[in-house]
Amino acid sequence: MTQQDINIFLALVEKRNLSKAASALYMSQSTLSHRLNMLEKELNATLFTRQKGHRTLELTPFGHDFIHIAERWTALWAETQELHTMHGSRSFYVGSVPSLIQYLFPELLQKIFQKNSGQIRLMIKSMQSAALYPALENRELDLGFSVLPSVYSNVINKPLLTEENVVVLSSSSPTAPGTFGEPVRPGDLNAEKELLFQYSQTYIHWRNQWFGYFSSPAIGMGDGPLVEQVYQTPNDLWCVVPMSLALFLQSSCNVSLHRLTSPPPPRTCYMLTHRIPRTGYESCLQLFEESLYEYLRQKEAAGHLQLLI
Repeated sequence: MTQQDINIFLALVEKRNLSKAASALYMSQSTLSHRLNMLEKELNATLFTRQKGHRTLELTPFGHDFIHIAERWTALWAETQELHTMHGSRSFYVGSVPSLIQYLFPELLQKIFQKNSGQIRLMIKSMQSAALYPALENRELDLGFSVLPSVYSNVINKPLLTEENVVVLSSSSPTAPGTFGEPVRPGDLNAEKELLFQYSQTYIHWRNQWFGYFSSPAIGMGDGPLVEQVYQTPNDLWCVVPMSLALFLQSSCNVSLHRLTSPPPPRTCYMLTHRIPRTGYESCLQLFEESLYEYLRQKEAAGHLQLLI
């Protein structure tokens, strides 16, 4: 079994068609079919079935279970190739939810790049929380930052920090950077004027307590840049967001920030690592963590977050 065999299998999983998979891999269909037959003989199992008269391939139970092994094989192959460049900088893969990359970590990543560019080649991936855990499990990432907890056997999940949630209002008299206006009582907010940014269970539970289960927001958009676009022009919407996004909006839009008299629970960020780091990459992880903690302690001193480690 070779990496090419694994590539053929994964291409078939994606395309579910011999001709399309062969085209994607730039090989003839007959060659692909032969390699697939050889792989199935080596595994002593059928990976795909095809009903008569249908071109679409269907995974067998064995084939479905083999996907996870094939993905791990591919990750290990990539790690093996990295051994050829171990004497130089190493690619260190970091995945994070978009809002952390965009609004909390930009300065951190720049500092790490400037300080350790000869030792670490940062490869940043923007991913949703649900995708981060299997990516760590399969060694597609070395480090991850999620805003939702989950349980995977080979992933260490540590609460890293919490961010206070504050309310953002469009204003002709915006608050100065890092300052806040008068506290706002949630009951004084009109649910029909909400720009809904957060969809976590804890936030929705808080929202239901104050506005009822059947209240609807004016608009929902769980994407920071879209929220920023909305606040580029005056409006009468309000939005509850984590502190890092609120401070960014304060610096780029005419808004005022307000603490809530009864806020939703703070947003928790989790740091994810594999139980067994890639061979030779322990030093990269240590360098990243040292810069991370130094940066976050500065943010904590400014009152922007609370460290949990």
